[in-house]
Amino acid sequence: MIQVDDPMRDIILNEMRDMVESGTDVRGLTELLQQRLDLKPDSVIPVMAYFCQAFRLPLYDILPIREWLGSDDDREINELIMPKILSARSKWAQPSIKMAATEP
Repeated sequence: MIQVDDPMRDIILNEMRDMVESGTDVRGLTELLQQRLDLKPDSVIPVMAYFCQAFRLPLYDILPIREWLGSDDDREINELIMPKILSARSKWAQPSIKMAATEP
């Protein structure tokens, strides 16, 4: 799994998880990362790293994001990625994972 080395990491990871719980799609999550991390629109490595960490997914599950970035077609990426995120929910929605960001 790609590691994320950023002081705001846990806050952003929890925000991504909360957004999925509220129905946000891949574009919304990507836009959050681009804004919060001040990324260029084609910065794929940090986006993939955060998706892997936030949703406890292996890199091969989120690789389609690499080809999708810069595209306007959200239907296919949501069909590919969102079921994987939701099927791994038991790994990332645990209170102990979400609380890690608030512990000293």
